[in-house]
Amino acid sequence: DVTVSPDGRIYVAEEFANRVAQFDPNGNFIGEFTVGADGTLNRPHGLAADAEGNFYVTEFEFGFEHVNLISPEGEVLVDWGSPGQFGSSAGPVPADGFWGPRDVAVDSEGNVYIADTGNKRVRVYTAQGEYLRDIGGAGSDLGQLDEPAGLAISADGRLFVADTWNRRISVFSLDGTPQYTFDVRGWYEDRGNRPYLAVDSARNLLYVGDPEAGRILVYDTQGNCVGSFGQPTDRVGDLSQFQTVAGITVDAAGNVLVADSGAGRVLWFAPFVEGVAGNPVVPEIISPEELTDEVIPEEDIIDIETTDETAGDIGEQDHPEEEVTEEPSVPAESPEETLEAVG
Repeated sequence: DVTVSPDGRIYVAEEFANRVAQFDPNGNFIGEFTVGADGTLNRPHGLAADAEGNFYVTEFEFGFEHVNLISPEGEVLVDWGSPGQFGSSAGPVPADGFWGPRDVAVDSEGNVYIADTGNKRVRVYTAQGEYLRDIGGAGSDLGQLDEPAGLAISADGRLFVADTWNRRISVFSLDGTPQYTFDVRGWYEDRGNRPYLAVDSARNLLYVGDPEAGRILVYDTQGNCVGSFGQPTDRVGDLSQFQTVAGITVDAAGNVLVADSGAGRVLWFAPFVEGVAGNPVVPEIISPEELTDEVIPEEDIIDIETTDETAGDIGEQDHPEEEVTEEPSVPAESPEETLEAVG
């Protein structure tokens, strides 16, 4: 996963390196976090920054499921979690039980939402880890979830959940009341990677990762698909191609950061702009010459190299076989600007 703190620092979870890498707003590597409350971080996965610049990170390793709140200096401020592999029969007790905690999101009041993927729900806590409620539960009806992964919270208080095996986005109010769902025109392959989400409330856009297809699907927040960008590749040829789309986040200016776990890098795109007659335009990579103080506090970075993958899976769970339907076309355009990697 990837997140941006209020001061522009970029954090990247490197799951199989057991660390969270920290970059400055220019993409320069400035440090790493390898220690959680119980010692070494065990497959750090989901990330979310709070209003004070600290960040939450989930530990995904089976038997070590945990959530940590870590300061920019590396101090573990709060932690909670315990193994709880219950699946569709999961109940509220234990209040800190997880099976493969994947993504994490923080609302405007500081409450913390954890995608408890294997237990088919989202768990909600205060900033200090006190249990509040569960959202969802196993199934395919409205208000139910099957393999929840990516989470995103809009400014108006809607929780968007990547409901992976139902192949849809499920939308809830923050008190857990189900609102609506909409189908995702993707997620046709399942190689163990899971989709992540990011919401741009100012532009009414939801970015939806399509990991194996190497692209980002773009919806408005009511569920209308307005376009996509990115192309799949086994060998990265330019900055519009992805090997495996992992975490996604949107910064304060609406720029989109995408972790390409297969290539070990993060790419930074300008906000999506819908093209003429429904023909989506691939967002242009931001060049340093184009940046102003209004876009991001400092100059900018585009391609951040990391040392390992940032996406994991719950490999023990079976995935139902599904008939593959025709995928929407992906635009052939690619950004002309190529920038050197940093970090």
